[in-house]
Amino acid sequence: VLASRAPDVVKTGLETARAHASAAQARYDQETISRADLLAAKVRVAELEEQLIRAQNGVDHVSESLSLIIGASSDLLVDPADSLVAQESAAPLRAYLKRAMDSRPDLVASAFRASAARQGIISARSRMIPHLNGQLSVTLDSDDAFSRQGESWFAGAILSWDLFSGGRTVGAVRSAKAKAEGAAAGHAFLEESIEREVKQSYREVISARQRIQVADTGLNQAGERLRITELQYREGLATTTDLLDAESALTEAKLRRIKALHDLNVGLAKLAFVTGMDLDV
Repeated sequence: VLASRAPDVVKTGLETARAHASAAQARYDQETISRADLLAAKVRVAELEEQLIRAQNGVDHVSESLSLIIGASSDLLVDPADSLVAQESAAPLRAYLKRAMDSRPDLVASAFRASAARQGIISARSRMIPHLNGQLSVTLDSDDAFSRQGESWFAGAILSWDLFSGGRTVGAVRSAKAKAEGAAAGHAFLEESIEREVKQSYREVISARQRIQVADTGLNQAGERLRITELQYREGLATTTDLLDAESALTEAKLRRIKALHDLNVGLAKLAFVTGMDLDV
């Protein structure tokens, strides 16, 4: 989507640059500017033409990459009409952290592993206590299936206690404790890692929003600067260099705003991923 928006911005800048080049040609014909100024205007047009070629090639490249990833035809391209928007999400950081701790599948799985490891200690310790096994059986010896003739009973109990195992039981308990401690440490480390991921993603979203605000201000200022410079140029109060600089600044301001919008959308998607949320947060 970012790549597909770039050609439109460059095309607008190219149209403006060509208009400036025409104005420079007219002033050169009137011998009011130097040939160097005229050539500067033409060089700017050539630069934007080259930039447009690169931008269009970038669209083809990312389109092919996208089609390869999703297994679709190479002519597929996402419609960028409403894809890069300044999405809003009012949830505070603590809400994202809580959601991540409650919903991250890898963290839930880690908690189950830690719990299973703790149960392993109980299982290993159970070998050190006596075991009582009971048995009860009833035997019927009759031609009639519902007759109690020839009925006999047997009941018994066996008490077993492994008093000496050569240290196997103690070793099993120690091994189980070590596994439980390792699982607990791994779970704690994963919690800290997820917290860092959420905080970093949240900061990226906040940063992108701030950049959009700055870009909006810069875009308005660059547009007004170009408008004033064009008026001054017509009156002979501004140089060709001033005019080209103003046009270049406006084009760059537009590209910076699109990049900030792109980073915001990617940041929100990343924040949703690291917290286990849906992408429509």
